[in-house]
Amino acid sequence: MYQWIEWIASRNMPLSEVDDPLTRSMSKLKAVCSKTLKRYMSLLMTAVEAQISAEMSGLYGYKSTLYLENCVALYGVYWQKGQLKLVLLAIAPMEEESSLSFLIGDNCATNQAIAILLNVPLIGCASHRFNLAVNSYLSYYKTEVEAVSALMAALRTINNRAALLEYTSLFPRRPNATGWSSTFEMVARYRVDAVFDLTPKATTHRQIEALLEDLRVFQSVTLKLQLEALTLADVRALFDSVAERFPSTKAKLSATAPIVHSPAFEVATVKLIGN
Repeated sequence: MYQWIEWIASRNMPLSEVDDPLTRSMSKLKAVCSKTLKRYMSLLMTAVEAQISAEMSGLYGYKSTLYLENCVALYGVYWQKGQLKLVLLAIAPMEEESSLSFLIGDNCATNQAIAILLNVPLIGCASHRFNLAVNSYLSYYKTEVEAVSALMAALRTINNRAALLEYTSLFPRRPNATGWSSTFEMVARYRVDAVFDLTPKATTHRQIEALLEDLRVFQSVTLKLQLEALTLADVRALFDSVAERFPSTKAKLSATAPIVHSPAFEVATVKLIGN
């Protein structure tokens, strides 16, 4: 029975799939009807809920991921037998907050308002915060980024793209409005020799090359922030290193930056992890 449940759930299939004669003929599993499958899925859900509830009997936190305008995926975060557990609870509002100890989410006004209403600290998303810092840094290179963007726009025309293919298989890239990673990819692609020779000013070359080196540093930090084993102490060390090298990012990356909802809580957590 569990194999049928796994088959339907993992492939996001309708329950009626098990009633289909073709599906039954192609499967070596014992035939089962959709009504029976639904009953066993309900029993399995009850058993899993009871197990998670028992494990989360103490203090816990939750983090949320926005999928739709009015829909939030909730993950329970807790320790169980010395291991950190991250469990998907539901795609729905949380109804019980009496044992809620902290929130994890983007550093947006909505999440900060929720944390204030619940009277719990908010641990802001490090990647979101770093993205804001890099976008702020790139504002000082607006002229260089716009120059490369204009060049890439010209290379996207049919005739120019055909000529570009004689030198490289890479296609011109354009930046998007929010994510700075697309700017890094665009500037990196600018450095391809066939494109590099199209911009005559030597000073522009040097400025864009310097920007590219900085973006490589930011990209390496972004990749490190995606590591599963990363702790708040590791994030603080990365942010301090970036802020020291690029002072303009301190407004977003410092431990006491205005964007931080609960600076005392984060500082205390970093110290505990460090010890």
